[in-house]
Amino acid sequence: MKILICDDHALFRDGLKQLILQHNSAFTVIEAASMAEGRQQCEQHTFSLILLDLNMPGSNGVASLPEICSRTTAPVIVVSADDRNETIQMTVRQGVAGYLAKSSDSTAMISVIKKVLAGEKYFPAAALQANKHTAALSLNTRQIEILQCLVDGLSNKQIADKINLSEGTVRQYVTIILRTLGVDNRTQAANAGRQLLLPA
Repeated sequence: MKILICDDHALFRDGLKQLILQHNSAFTVIEAASMAEGRQQCEQHTFSLILLDLNMPGSNGVASLPEICSRTTAPVIVVSADDRNETIQMTVRQGVAGYLAKSSDSTAMISVIKKVLAGEKYFPAAALQANKHTAALSLNTRQIEILQCLVDGLSNKQIADKINLSEGTVRQYVTIILRTLGVDNRTQAANAGRQLLLPA
């Protein structure tokens, strides 16, 4: 059984690896220090579980989740220092299996890993029960992808070329995104996207 730890902090990776191996020495733990390395490892190995940090080289925060999830059938647990409810809710929307705050103690981390390996899901109850329903939670995967393009400053034509849609379809998506975020123009949407998509 192989587990991938994708995090740019070597000390955290090593600590998490040792914790996992102490729990079950039969696991094989592979490490990656960037999104590019994570993608490469997913192409080379079949994993039973992926532990993924949102904030590391090559990552666009929550917007990176669809790509990494599309490269593997393994459940993904986001392990992040960002414990904002809206971030956790967005990861739920993107289909990950769990969310662990880096401040969690070792017992909690092993408990969540065991649950997800057993086919369950885990997210902090406070985030799921929050009364505040953020705009980000209502954005689907394609809308998240286009919002990231707005953050990157791409024009409708550039977005259309990048994700193989017509300009007309992109304009429709942008209109929906503006309305969902409650903003008036692309600049405001991009500013909102920077807050929504990137970890604190």
